[in-house]
Amino acid sequence: MHSTSHQWKTSGIGSLIFLSIALMLTTLLASCGGGLPTVSSSKALTAFSLAGAAGSIDETNKTITVTVPNGTNLSALVATFVTTGMRVNVGTTPQTSGITANNFSTPVTYTVMAADGSAASYTVTVTLSSATTTNSPKALTAFSLNGVQGIINETNKTVAVTEPNGTNVTALIASFTTTGASVSVNSTPQISGTTANNFSSPVTYTVTAADGSTASYTVTVSIAPSAAKALTAFSLAGTAGSINEAGKRIAVTLPSETNITNLAATFTTTGNSVSVGGTTQSSGTSTNNFTNPVIYTVTAADGSTVNYTVTVTVLTFTVTSATYQNNATIPSSAVCTANGGSNISPQLTFINLPTGTTSLAFIMDDQTSPCGTGINACVHWAVFNLPSSKTTINQDENLSVTSNATYGETYDQKYAYSAPCPPVGTGTHTYTLTVYALSSSAPVVPSNPVYTNSKFATTYSSSILGQSSLIGTSTHP
Repeated sequence: MHSTSHQWKTSGIGSLIFLSIALMLTTLLASCGGGLPTVSSSKALTAFSLAGAAGSIDETNKTITVTVPNGTNLSALVATFVTTGMRVNVGTTPQTSGITANNFSTPVTYTVMAADGSAASYTVTVTLSSATTTNSPKALTAFSLNGVQGIINETNKTVAVTEPNGTNVTALIASFTTTGASVSVNSTPQISGTTANNFSSPVTYTVTAADGSTASYTVTVSIAPSAAKALTAFSLAGTAGSINEAGKRIAVTLPSETNITNLAATFTTTGNSVSVGGTTQSSGTSTNNFTNPVIYTVTAADGSTVNYTVTVTVLTFTVTSATYQNNATIPSSAVCTANGGSNISPQLTFINLPTGTTSLAFIMDDQTSPCGTGINACVHWAVFNLPSSKTTINQDENLSVTSNATYGETYDQKYAYSAPCPPVGTGTHTYTLTVYALSSSAPVVPSNPVYTNSKFATTYSSSILGQSSLIGTSTHP
């Protein structure tokens, strides 16, 4: 009984304490409006700006649009904002107003977190104003390199400069004027007339305005095509021409008997192409007729042209004599003793032998009556198998001794010089001395039969490269 009474007392006291606590909580809840305290779900962006430009907030659609000055670099803008939320993130990166930068080249999503853990996302879109504002000038108004003015396209923000051919563009210094506060290339400050850059590829000049906005100009340098158009070497048939650059004339002198109707020139040029009468010329290949002067037109890479006049002179194979002039009277020293002469063979010189001459022959004959004509002419002097190196014959020289030459038979059966000796009453006789330049195909010429000029020319026509004659006259005293 005692134990039961004690338990009841203890239980009654506990119940009384519980009721007192419950009464206190009821009173507290009543004073607080009847419920437990709530955690905030507010998560709005109430203000947003970039580079001093306030954004327009569409709370319904959770979008923010910001228009910044034309030329603004969007890649690292810092937003200033006000929020009712607990924190703001872009992606997983916490954002601090006025400090954290983002790239606004494309829309950026700002996520605002409320105290209760809920979130709202705002899409921020940045656009550039359509025109540069008057209070932020940043133009390149003039630009030149190496004294060459550039062409500025303000709409496209490009500058084009064409430098002379041969210009080294690796370290050119720009001279420029600008309405901006500063100019830089890859963050390096540029000073007009001082700072050098490599223009092998386009260079971007960034002009920064006083308000911090920028404009970028792409400078492209090109090299003008070459104006070079000289013929620096010219030859025909292996003979170099003489080039008169000032007069734009080329003179080529070729050996006697050269056929100049179909010659291929070998040349070098600083130009882009060479033509004759509109026909493109290839060195060593293209042929032309040089009977008359030929004009070679050289065209430079820049399209300019220059004309060179090529004149070809063919040397004349000639025989001359110190004893008598062509078409002159043969002096007494060279006529027969019967006519008061000395019967001394005349001096001879052979000039400008044709290319390929290996031997020489010469014949003096008379076709004046009583002599016959053609193969019946009277031969007064005939020499065969004379070396081509023997181009000078002395008076009264025995060529069989000095040059191992062969003397041909004369009209009076001699094998030596038989001087002109016109008979009395036959008038003036004409003596034709013809020298023949012979090729290697010529056989050894025998001393007989008697070879007149006519007969020799016919017999050895295939071996004759050229011939020249000396005319002399004589009359019986």
